[in-house]
Amino acid sequence: MGGCQITDLGCKAIGDALLANTALKELWLFNNEIGDVGGEALGDVLRKHASLATLCLNENRVGDVGARAIGEALRASTSLVELGLGRNQIGDVGAAAIGEALASNSSLIALSLNHNQICDIGAASVGDALRNNASLKILRLRNNAIGDVGAEAVRTAIARNTTLRIVNFEENPASPAFHAGIKAALEGRRQ
Repeated sequence: MGGCQITDLGCKAIGDALLANTALKELWLFNNEIGDVGGEALGDVLRKHASLATLCLNENRVGDVGARAIGEALRASTSLVELGLGRNQIGDVGAAAIGEALASNSSLIALSLNHNQICDIGAASVGDALRNNASLKILRLRNNAIGDVGAEAVRTAIARNTTLRIVNFEENPASPAFHAGIKAALEGRRQ
């Protein structure tokens, strides 16, 4: 249901329907007009929908409030393997909530946070959580506002985390040395 101009109200209706229908495995809602209210509704779905494996909310208007609700649900999720939150309005608060969830989540394999408003604090929260995460293989952080401090947190996490295979970090304002450090930490891991 990408590009259908679904708003928060429509997303809330979809969420309500999914609470009764637990057979759905993938939900693709990219390129719509879903904001924080829709993000909160989908957080409720993730808490109660034990079979949803993919949730794609790329290219919407989800901000920190919606990301926080999704992050809280992600803590308990055992089925979600792919989460797309790229091209939204997520800042440090939302990224921190997602990061905190990653510390205890054991099912998520791919996470996209590309093209958001994440700065050093959010990146550091994600990095801290990744030190203990043993499932995430793909992390997309491209085109945020992450500087040297956040880049170092991500690099340190990669060095300690043996499951990460791909980290997209391009187009962040961190200095070239930190970009090179992230690439070096991933050397030999791609499969």
